[in-house]
Amino acid sequence: MSCTLDVQAKKRILGIFSKSLNELDDDVKLIKSWLLNKNHLPEIPSKNMIEYFIVNNRFCLETSKEKINMYYEMRKLLPNLYKEINPKTPRMKKSLNAQYILPLPRLVNGLHRVIFIKNKKDTGHNFDTLGMIGNVLNVYEVRMHEDLAYGDILLFDYGNLEIGHVLRTTPNHARMVKVILEKTFSNRIEEIHIINHSFLFNILFSIAKPFISVHLREKMHFHDSIDSLASFIPWEVLPKDYAGGLEKSLDELEVMWKQKLEQYQDRFDQLDTLNSDENAPNNPHLIIMKPTYPCNNALSYFTLIYNKLPESSLQI
Repeated sequence: MSCTLDVQAKKRILGIFSKSLNELDDDVKLIKSWLLNKNHLPEIPSKNMIEYFIVNNRFCLETSKEKINMYYEMRKLLPNLYKEINPKTPRMKKSLNAQYILPLPRLVNGLHRVIFIKNKKDTGHNFDTLGMIGNVLNVYEVRMHEDLAYGDILLFDYGNLEIGHVLRTTPNHARMVKVILEKTFSNRIEEIHIINHSFLFNILFSIAKPFISVHLREKMHFHDSIDSLASFIPWEVLPKDYAGGLEKSLDELEVMWKQKLEQYQDRFDQLDTLNSDENAPNNPHLIIMKPTYPCNNALSYFTLIYNKLPESSLQI
């Protein structure tokens, strides 16, 4: 499975911002120049990673810088999560086998990437919520190295939702996801689609609802059938066992995704060794990010306030 875009697809996405490949390269150079002076960061991100942050932040370079910084600092903010999300660990292997969490290979309308999430049958009794969140983060990690999209579409199939899944999900888990999406990935979610929902989903949603903004709730769509889903996600994007036009079933796509994770094993091993400079503020958290001027091609200025958070505030 590959999320890598060809040149024409990349140009189409850049065209939304009235940008060219050369202009994207120029912005990458500006970010790299800034990174060379950020001694507390443990590495210089690759060109593909920087491109991902620039596009994900709509070519606002100052915001891109902050998100790059938080990408590394989150490993200190949420150590209970990040210390075991390497796909080779027993915990993550077990979690990966309990869920389908993967990006679908085709973009919607050439713009949006679909992330498919579904629990497998009879997995509620030993459901690992942190493992599930880790699997989602690993999807984003791979995509940073080979994907560009104008926002994401989350597709949840709750047909196998059990009471065990619900009981093992807490408000703290929901808050954790909110912090990661907002502070690292700018919460670039275009749509959320939910199929096969039941009364158990209503309980689960009540746990997460306080952490879902009104703006994001307006992007949620509930479907009683695949036919309804097809009004939003073209059939050619969906797996063949979802009445889709892909040649692969969900199980086949899962095998391909696991192979993709193996291809990035060196990167996941490297991430285990990364740590921000201990001389930097402990557990920094972006409390205020207020632009003095509108964010556009020109530089904008942000007020950053870092504060030490109580360990209990973000850890499970």
